Amino acid sequence: MEIEVDANPEENARSFELVVSAEGAMASPQTLHFSQEAGSAVTEDPLEISADDYSLSSEGGSVQVTVTAGADMEWEAAIEDGADWAHFSGSPHGTGNATITIVYDPNSEQALRSFVLTVSAVDADASAQTRHFTQDAAGADTENLLEISAADYELSPEGGTVDVTVTTGADVEWEAAIGDGADWAHFSGRSDGTGNGTIAIRYDRNENQALRSFELTVTADSAGASPKTLTFNQDSVSSASLSLSTATRHIGAEGEQVAAHLTLSSNEGASWAAEVDAAWTRLGSAENGDVGPAHLGPAMSGKIDGTGDAVIRIVVDPNPGPERSFTLTVRSSDAIAPQSIMFRQAGKGQPEPEIPLLPPPPGG
Repeated sequence: MEIEVDANPEENARSFELVVSAEGAMASPQTLHFSQEAGSAVTEDPLEISADDYSLSSEGGSVQVTVTAGADMEWEAAIEDGADWAHFSGSPHGTGNATITIVYDPNSEQALRSFVLTVSAVDADASAQTRHFTQDAAGADTENLLEISAADYELSPEGGTVDVTVTTGADVEWEAAIGDGADWAHFSGRSDGTGNGTIAIRYDRNENQALRSFELTVTADSAGASPKTLTFNQDSVSSASLSLSTATRHIGAEGEQVAAHLTLSSNEGASWAAEVDAAWTRLGSAENGDVGPAHLGPAMSGKIDGTGDAVIRIVVDPNPGPERSFTLTVRSSDAIAPQSIMFRQAGKGQPEPEIPLLPPPPGG
């Protein structure tokens, strides 16, 4: 990564921080602090500081900071307020090149923490130097990462069992939990373990009229990338897929009878209702696959209903005027969304459509 820095036209020094974040990675985010001298600051003996590592162990320890300065330059170091877990081992003052040792305590918290070290020249034009140090959270173990997975995240509407695989270090203890409100999903066996394992979740039949879901969260305090969460979705047993098709959408001006094919798949045989939106059209008849004729509304009405697959016949009156259109819409309480087809009828005197119409029903 390269950062281009503009010239400093000001009389004062200035600085910026670079923050790099990586979701799922330990010791994230990481921050570096950069300082730029004032535009008028010209010194033959600049002040520089550096450390071998800016990421500190959660177990505690010490870090060495190298100070590079002119032979006669006096400097002093300071740790920002609030970081009482980091201390100087020795004097925070010096002259010329030297090494500062900072001792830091173990981190007992389940969160990262950091401090800022600043080294400033005394009675000199050199700019103050700042460095940012970050300490790992307690128990962070990058070698024992936690992973969870399942063969399928879409559950059967009829109910069943889904297995979740847990992968982590041999000595890592973990615990699983199902999100609040999902009283239809239950652990079939233990919900905790050590090392690699399998969680079995039993889920009930979904008799509601809607999709539902639950979250599974697995937590391992001593593992990296913890916690982990998976989301599972379950369709309703009464959900149906509705499709509508026709051989032609074009009707001659003299009027015709056209057919629309309705396919409705459902575990329990869903019902449907069809309607047209123009007074000059009527749903004259319908033929169902296995359940006999569909039920008609008032004679030659604009509405009809039935169950299962069907062929819907639409009677269209002659058109005495310009081109016009109407829409057939079919709805099912068990289907996700209604389906519609728009038909166009040629105006009086316009040529016949070239697309052939479906033949009339037998005996029609």
